[in-house]
Amino acid sequence: MTSQQPTSRSKHLKFTSPSAFQLPELDPQIQQVLNDWPQHPRLLVSGHPGSGLSTLCLAALGQLEPSTKDTGSTEKRAPVLICNSAAANQLNAALYDLLHPQMLSARPARTPAALAFEVIKIFYIERLDPLGTPTILSGAELDALLGELLLSPELEWEEKYGEEIRASEFFRNETRAAVERALELGLTPTRIQKLAQGGPVGDATMPRELWENLARILGKIDVSQAEIQRLTAARKASGEDPVQSSPADTASLSENFTQSPLDLFSELTQAADTPGTHPEDTLLPELNNRREGLKLTAPGALNLATYLLQHWDELQNLEGLNRPRPQWEAIVIDDLEDLSPAALNFLTEASRTQPLLATYAPAGTISNYRGAKTIQVSELAQRLQTENRTITGSRFQGAGATEIVNESIQALPGFANRLGPLAAAENPTPVSVKIFDHHLTHAAWIASSIQERHLKDGIPLNQIAILTRDNKDRQALTLACRQQGINVAEPGNQISLNENPVTHTLLRLLAGQASIEEVFYSPLVGADPLAYAWLEREIATQNKLAELYDPDYTPSEILKALSRDLPTLENLHQEYLNKQQNPLFKPLLVTAQLLKTARDVGGQSPAEALGNIWESAQKYNPEITQWQQAAIDGQLWADEYLDAAVALFRRADLWEQLHPAQNAREYATEELTTSVAVANLANTSIRPDALNIMTIASSAGKHFDTVYLSPLQDGNFPNLRIRDSLYQIGTLALLSELAPGERLANLAGSKDTRADKMREELQLFIHALTRAHHQVILTAIDDETQSPSLFLGALPSIVKRTNLKESGDYQYQDAQERLNLRHLLGRLRGILQTTPEGSQASAVELAARALVAKAHQKGVPGADPRAWVEVLPNSGNAPLYAPEEQVALGPSRVKSILECPLRATLDKQVTKPHTFKQDNGTFIHELAEKYGQKLLAKEVQLGDLQAQLEAEVEAAWPRLHPQLSPLEKDQYLAKALHQVGLLAAYLNGRQDFPAKFEEKLDVPGPHFKIVGSIDRLESDPQTGTFRVIDFKTGKKPGKAECENNLQLACYQWALAESGRTPNGAALVFLNENYKKLNSLEQHPLRPTPPGDLEGARLDLDALTWTGPADPEAGYTHLEVTELISAAANSVRGSQLAAIENPNCAFCSYRQVCPQKESGRRTV
Repeated sequence: MTSQQPTSRSKHLKFTSPSAFQLPELDPQIQQVLNDWPQHPRLLVSGHPGSGLSTLCLAALGQLEPSTKDTGSTEKRAPVLICNSAAANQLNAALYDLLHPQMLSARPARTPAALAFEVIKIFYIERLDPLGTPTILSGAELDALLGELLLSPELEWEEKYGEEIRASEFFRNETRAAVERALELGLTPTRIQKLAQGGPVGDATMPRELWENLARILGKIDVSQAEIQRLTAARKASGEDPVQSSPADTASLSENFTQSPLDLFSELTQAADTPGTHPEDTLLPELNNRREGLKLTAPGALNLATYLLQHWDELQNLEGLNRPRPQWEAIVIDDLEDLSPAALNFLTEASRTQPLLATYAPAGTISNYRGAKTIQVSELAQRLQTENRTITGSRFQGAGATEIVNESIQALPGFANRLGPLAAAENPTPVSVKIFDHHLTHAAWIASSIQERHLKDGIPLNQIAILTRDNKDRQALTLACRQQGINVAEPGNQISLNENPVTHTLLRLLAGQASIEEVFYSPLVGADPLAYAWLEREIATQNKLAELYDPDYTPSEILKALSRDLPTLENLHQEYLNKQQNPLFKPLLVTAQLLKTARDVGGQSPAEALGNIWESAQKYNPEITQWQQAAIDGQLWADEYLDAAVALFRRADLWEQLHPAQNAREYATEELTTSVAVANLANTSIRPDALNIMTIASSAGKHFDTVYLSPLQDGNFPNLRIRDSLYQIGTLALLSELAPGERLANLAGSKDTRADKMREELQLFIHALTRAHHQVILTAIDDETQSPSLFLGALPSIVKRTNLKESGDYQYQDAQERLNLRHLLGRLRGILQTTPEGSQASAVELAARALVAKAHQKGVPGADPRAWVEVLPNSGNAPLYAPEEQVALGPSRVKSILECPLRATLDKQVTKPHTFKQDNGTFIHELAEKYGQKLLAKEVQLGDLQAQLEAEVEAAWPRLHPQLSPLEKDQYLAKALHQVGLLAAYLNGRQDFPAKFEEKLDVPGPHFKIVGSIDRLESDPQTGTFRVIDFKTGKKPGKAECENNLQLACYQWALAESGRTPNGAALVFLNENYKKLNSLEQHPLRPTPPGDLEGARLDLDALTWTGPADPEAGYTHLEVTELISAAANSVRGSQLAAIENPNCAFCSYRQVCPQKESGRRTV
């Protein structure tokens, strides 16, 4: 359900989606509702999950036409679809295609809080004297405020809640959850204080002291309630009746809602008129500044917007508003069951005078009113003043999945299923159950199964999803799939520092919370999960280690002890490396070094500590330095890792400025408690097809071909732990429903908390099952530490699909081999090479030949037998050049030879596939030469240059870059046009300097010669000197790097040796990411008389090259002569040296390099 929107940024980016969203064929029940809606404009439609309720919402909005009736002074806003945040992005893309153009807003699908915020913005900005724009209090801001309040001397706490406890992450999280839930439930500070001080009779164990402090905290940060009281007082002063209610005020509410709007606002009205209860005096002043803009919590914004809508007409004159009460063409609510009481209060009021269509699927809610009971359809209809309709069929799911869904619905505790069973669609939706005896086998099987669905069955990766119960499982499976080479989509278009595997590990290290296993598996170490199991097995054979620590230690405990005993671990690593050439312990050594660094830096500043950990990671695992090159080469995972790391360093630096007295451990602890999303910093705008791995709660509004529900583990899903343990807000809400003198035990269902939790978990399970169109796979792990979910044994329809032995034990699933072309080619190559020469080819060999030939025909790398090392002749030991032969060197090769002669020679001999960036760079250079010559020949005018360059690019683009998809070609076309625009700008500015393009060089030296061509050679008619211009399409280096640039120095050397005076050189950057032209200069080569080589050292081999001896003055002619000579000597003989240098991390030949450990894993 995705759709690309056209953009106006450039005429060349205007493209339509390859497949604009279209509604599926609607079944008769949905069509009947759509036909009824115009005549019955307020409908509540009930159904089971998967019955097509979201499709109904989209279709209803799609059939709307702009209103032609005279609405008087009422200005109706575009229709809106209300849903949760997870579904909003998905449904917006469809609505862009479905809605009438005149009824399209920037975000037609939005959350209740977003719509409430729109109402609030109109109220405070659209007025005679506009006030500041209100903002939503972010999670990080709220955490910081709570951290200060919890330690404030204004609040008195029981002795057991000492300062250390209140400063903890747990206590702050519990307080934040309590504040948000109190606001959602409509519990005011006054109400909470009354309940804490007495109120209805409850249990002696109730945390009344905590409730009193919660009331005080709420009074300090809930600006919405203070603002309601202020507005109520203003209405009273003007003669308005502050308790006069609108029709929505008097609507009866179910007992599932703590307070009605009338109760809430009447209570606030009374507080506004009672001395000492007005909270404005106690509010934090930085939140309650109307002139600069109120800072509201999301639930508080819902409560304030409800009040504003109820009393808009009265407040219009009082506040000097320019706009009447906001009205919408229609309000459509998807998944009404997921609304909090505050959201339902707001939407009830917002939709009171306009068309409303709301869908309700209580059996599959993913929010559950945060613990409230399921409200009945009749009560909802009475509340919303709607008529009822019912849909009973499944939109997508057939027999198999619907059988399990119906069993799950029947198992819901206390759930009255008045809708009947979910009717199956015609297509089958098979469900399979797989049980594994190890988490590594589980991860490997899922990865291979997904590859098979993708490669063999042709299912796009974006139509496959793994749904997990929580983020911890999501992160683990994301890492496992990426290690198996599967591209995994990042959730949304943002990076969460707390969820990205690199930054999460860095933060955990910094906070002192990281375990050996999580660092070992993290990208900072990059070890395969199987390596840890191998270590444990190897440790079990080492009796001396058990004796060294404790004979009773398990292998896992010995590994933990080893990680803190670096000398022993280093000796063990060297022992295995020397005796067995096996770096088995290297990942553990890297892990131990990182943990030690983290222990040492906890007291440093955040930026300094992060820098030390990052440097340690690069030092002990040099593969991390390869990420930058991988990102440049277009590797998505590297972009994401580096984006997150850069974002974390920036945030740490900012936090350090705001909290100069606090250390890195305090920073990391706070960061781990928030979910800070940082905008993606990557330059890559194309995201390839990727697997979806998300929590069940994040799957709202999404459907997939295949869904893996993994892993289903006892204790985790269903999760029956009671989360309301500290403040007991659920109990507080129940107390608020009691009549005076009534005991809490009298409230029906109040004791059955575990049954409520089971209902919530089953509803999540049902929701997950209904996300698949064609196949559902349930997986679980059964080992010494965890067992499968009780769902797998309690639902008969799942039990019959589970493979069991005769004994009744689980039949475990083995990991299957991944589909991998490289692996397949290796097996085929082995078959062909083991066949004895001269023997008759077997059927297997003939089949292998056919497959290899087909792969070669399709261009699969490594499928050309002529390039296999086994068929190439053996190399001799003769020198590469005869003694009297001059070594021909290109200026760009001199530096690479000095860095590593072996790599430079192999690069020249080995043919590598061109990347897009290389092909594009070649194309831009060709255009520079072609149009430079045209300018010299006056075949084109400067004023027409850019237009002609763009026309040439657009004409050539369809046949260029065959490896790109049509969508990618459109995206990169705009970048190429920007590059030629920069080229035109440069040529325009240099019209006074005669120039030659692609000036050929063949300049001899003592035993070498420089060959190649200069992109542009400019001459100065006044001085008779020449300036070298080298066009670059890559990233701009630092100024010092340009001064050290040996390629430019070699160009200048060649000019001097050929009798021309060089006057410096420049790198001119035609990079698509630079808005304006950029260039860097190199000093002119300081002269040595041409041919005068007295004093030159011409017998040097490769040396440590660091740039000119005097960087401020630049190279001398003599320096460059010696450097070129050293490069020539290094590649002349029969042996080529391998020199360790900073670029080793990017080298393609690391596994055969004599300078590196044998068998190192590469990324």
